[in-house]
Amino acid sequence: GLVADRQRAFLSGDTNGYKKLRNKVQYSLRRAKRSYFKKEVGQMKPGGTKWFSTVKSLIGASKPRGNSVPATATDTNAQCETFSEHFASVWTDVRRVTPSLMEVGDQLSQRPIPELSIGQVKAKLKRVNP
Repeated sequence: GLVADRQRAFLSGDTNGYKKLRNKVQYSLRRAKRSYFKKEVGQMKPGGTKWFSTVKSLIGASKPRGNSVPATATDTNAQCETFSEHFASVWTDVRRVTPSLMEVGDQLSQRPIPELSIGQVKAKLKRVNP
């Protein structure tokens, strides 16, 4: 899509093409956000409870936090275990593939090292020092 084209232009060093595509992406995002907010809030009566709760959720306002730890986990060890299980559960479906040293070595020896464009260098530097 449009974002992929913009990234390709950036990585290839096509500054003018990148700027045009960047502006198109920003315009499209603004238009999509405006349409989304009108659809979500436009039909509601302004100032009502539902209106306020919808606006708060759309802008990411925090909701009052309840006790997320089960009532049975009263001691510190049980609470720590509960948190650990929760955060570990996020990674259960992730499959990590680690290539062997021979696979990587063969791939590097068969290909020349690619030349970097100015856009690629700028992108890497922005990630290091934003």
